[in-house]
Amino acid sequence: MKNDPDEAPDHGAAQKVSSNQSDDSVTLGAQIMVASELGSVFALCVILGYFGGNWLDGAMKWQPYGVVTGLMVGMGIGLALVVKRSSDLDKRSSRTSGDS
Repeated sequence: MKNDPDEAPDHGAAQKVSSNQSDDSVTLGAQIMVASELGSVFALCVILGYFGGNWLDGAMKWQPYGVVTGLMVGMGIGLALVVKRSSDLDKRSSRTSGDS
């Protein structure tokens, strides 16, 4: 087919771009929820580590070392859970974007 000057130009590419922009705005809420979930998981692990360490301080008379150990264990577990969850989300998003 020849390009006819009287024929209207194809704006299909512009429509595809605008539909992709609306898809991004829809997923913004999901991204915020995932970020808050990851932060909450990390914070919960640190808080539980603190209370576990505080209990060790009282039970074993390890005054500063129980809390420090509990916080470090809580941060380690929290970081491991955050990395695992974000890795799972990354794998899922690469699978869905690869299907398109």
